[in-house]
Amino acid sequence: MNGNFLDGLKASRAMLSVVVAALAVGLGTGFWLSRSPGSSDGKPEQTIEWNAMAAVPTRTPDAEDNEWQERADALDADENRTEARANTNQPENEG
Repeated sequence: MNGNFLDGLKASRAMLSVVVAALAVGLGTGFWLSRSPGSSDGKPEQTIEWNAMAAVPTRTPDAEDNEWQERADALDADENRTEARANTNQPENEG
């Protein structure tokens, strides 16, 4: 029973060593990169002009797109005719 406990203790120490080493390497690399000559102020070279953004690119519709649009327009027209017919057949409210 004592051997299993010591093995677990050794494993946890080894894992702690790996974590501490990774932390040290990460901090060292971050410090080194922050001191490199290319990142003196951290600001972009040009100012950002928010009103000069490019438009969202769109693709030109193909034949299938046109067919779908025609179907949708036809369905809308049918629904509008059905609604108009339904509205003309309703009795007027008597008040």
